[in-house]
Amino acid sequence: MYTEQLSSKFWESGCFVMNCSENVVFGLQELSFTDTKPSLFPSFFFDNFFLNRKKKWVLGKEFFQLSADNFILQMDSILFSKPNISWLGPNYTDYKKLFSLLDEKFKDHFLHKGVPFTHVHGSFEIKAEHILYLVKTIFKKTQPTSNYLFGIWDKNLKFGIIGSSPEVLFLKKPNHIKTLAVAGTFTNHDLNSAPREKLNKLFKEHKIVVSGLEQELNSKGEIKCGQMKIIPQGSYSHFVTDIDLYPKDDLDVTNLLQAIHPSAALGGFPKENARSWLDEIEKKYVKRYLYGSVITHMESEQSAICIGCIRAIHWQDSEVFISAGGGVVKESVLDEEWLEIQLKIKFIRDLFEL
Repeated sequence: MYTEQLSSKFWESGCFVMNCSENVVFGLQELSFTDTKPSLFPSFFFDNFFLNRKKKWVLGKEFFQLSADNFILQMDSILFSKPNISWLGPNYTDYKKLFSLLDEKFKDHFLHKGVPFTHVHGSFEIKAEHILYLVKTIFKKTQPTSNYLFGIWDKNLKFGIIGSSPEVLFLKKPNHIKTLAVAGTFTNHDLNSAPREKLNKLFKEHKIVVSGLEQELNSKGEIKCGQMKIIPQGSYSHFVTDIDLYPKDDLDVTNLLQAIHPSAALGGFPKENARSWLDEIEKKYVKRYLYGSVITHMESEQSAICIGCIRAIHWQDSEVFISAGGGVVKESVLDEEWLEIQLKIKFIRDLFEL
């Protein structure tokens, strides 16, 4: 059923993505989850980083499509509460361990790039009034022209993730699929005065991500890569390259995700070796929880947007996380990478005013 009104139930169980180019918010209220692909559109799809969530198709009692201004206006009339979270971390020792493990993989030529990550975390029960605060805050603080806003949460399943991501996994239209290579993080100061060695490391990291996507998509159709550009993200920026695919056959959402995710920007390179390394990290060292999960809004079989869920706050039961990772190659320096992690976590905390 279609509605133009957000109900109180939305803040207990809901999801949304914002199409920034059109300034439109799509969402569902009162969610249910199934392992069967819906026969009706619009629909949503949500999966974890490893793409092994059992019930990944998302249904809702009501669907809405609102302008961003209307969405914000409806939020303004509801009382909200800022979550009071005492944060712990990030843990330098744990991150250093992952960095050292990666160095061994580089020496063995098992990996050319990896993406270690860490969290800050705290104990807090996120309720509807806190979700309203989080969503309201990012809508008022994010530059919608460069990021994609997203969120999904459920009171009964006691989980959620809300964020503002530069990582668009794909935009699907009839006979055309666009993806982005987003890699290489630097401050404005770095771009103007960083040593040549650091800039070379950033360029190498970005080139690996572009090459990885080209390899995965090359057999799917004709590929065209744009020129690398710089996208600002608050106190830092990313290198970004647009990649357009003109598929020779139709690719559904699950096939596209298997090809694109995780790219070298979020996982590593080569892709299958990176999966093995990430599985090892998950089992032995640090869990991802919802960091790097994916959310997709499907208007139809031929039209969809899929977002990589980073730059976010996420929670499971009463444990809340803010997570950050960064691409590491053999030329990377531990303390520089750790500084980048801290910068990203601060950016996210500032984004939510937490």
